[in-house]
Amino acid sequence: MSHHLRLTYLILSATLIASAIIYPQLPAQIASHWDINNHATGQMPKAFGVFLLPAIMVLVAAFGPRLKNFDGYWLSIIAFLAYVHVLTLVWNMGARFNFMTLLVPAFAAFMYALGALLQTTPQNFYVGIRTPWTLKDADVWRRTHEVGGRMYKIAAAVSLAGLLAGNPQITVALLIAPIAIASFGAMIYSYKISK
Repeated sequence: MSHHLRLTYLILSATLIASAIIYPQLPAQIASHWDINNHATGQMPKAFGVFLLPAIMVLVAAFGPRLKNFDGYWLSIIAFLAYVHVLTLVWNMGARFNFMTLLVPAFAAFMYALGALLQTTPQNFYVGIRTPWTLKDADVWRRTHEVGGRMYKIAAAVSLAGLLAGNPQITVALLIAPIAIASFGAMIYSYKISK
């Protein structure tokens, strides 16, 4: 078992144990969604809300490792979901904080990690920038993932700048737009170099 997988299972186990311990202290309905102004706008029953993200994490941990050589992806996904889950639990235990302010750095770190992983991802049909042109040509795959990985890293840095704006709308825009631009940009780049 790789180091990445060991850490993945450790995070998953800690999340499940923490959820079970905290469960009795939570209200029957827990906040599960927040708007850009940091208001809780959605709730769900405690049993569902406390174990939804851990259940998703279990699925990732169960099926992800079956795809060889992508352990870094599973670790990144589970670490990010665990962080979001912890924020949700802490909020529902009564703490109040700016959800977006704490979420953006984690999302940026997640995107940066994906960018780094993309740059070393071997050609495959499951993970990566999968366009007809990258799947057809190994060199197009390699060049697209090198450039796409850099674009994701830049997008991660730009999303952090949104925290300095002091405006929730700008923060959200700088969280979403750079990733969308990087994704579409990498697809267009793969088409251009294939020609």
